[in-house]
Amino acid sequence: EKLSFDEGSLPKLRALAIMGDSFKHEHIGALQMSKNIRRLHIYGPKINESTLRQIPLLCPYLTSLGLTHAPLNDDILTQLTMSCRQILHLDISGAANNQGISDAGILAVVQNLKGLQNLNIMDNNNLTDATLVHIYTYCANNLKTLHLNCWIGDGEGHLYGADAVHRLLTRCTVLHTLSFEYWHQEDGFHPHIILPASTLSNLTTLVLRGKVACSDNLVAISTHGVQLQV
Repeated sequence: EKLSFDEGSLPKLRALAIMGDSFKHEHIGALQMSKNIRRLHIYGPKINESTLRQIPLLCPYLTSLGLTHAPLNDDILTQLTMSCRQILHLDISGAANNQGISDAGILAVVQNLKGLQNLNIMDNNNLTDATLVHIYTYCANNLKTLHLNCWIGDGEGHLYGADAVHRLLTRCTVLHTLSFEYWHQEDGFHPHIILPASTLSNLTTLVLRGKVACSDNLVAISTHGVQLQV
């Protein structure tokens, strides 16, 4: 039986999460049940561009938006963030080998979302150090949570440079939650990324995986991570 939300009305609904591979364009009626939705999270690998472009029209007051594994690109991101400039929390984590979002898309995000506090850009593999520059140029004074990763293997993937990561972390002075993954296929490879003392002293939550979960960072964490809870 076909799922339909066309006749439903939940005017007090403020948060909606739609998870699962089955979400398709015909289910867009779920977003029409309330004009008061502030928090929307869609796990949408099968969602299409037309549906993504309707989100700002159906949910104009969003402060939190998650589009996990959605087929995003720079143009869609620009439209979404220009229309919903009040977004504080944005999750655009992609799928493996996702190439749809570039540095230009991240620039649009941080320029349009002046109050952005939480950002997840995991598994977007067309990003470079320019993305990190864009983030600290426009979000340094308000970004509290950041999730990012980079990897290279079999000649594919991307890596963030040590200098760019260091500048990002030192300039984002109110950051309290950081999740950072750095993967490289060579066993002996060292990224030379040591978390700054100023960053560690402010963090309450830290997740490191891959090459950055190294002895040098463990020493730095034990010395400077005095606020860490997780």
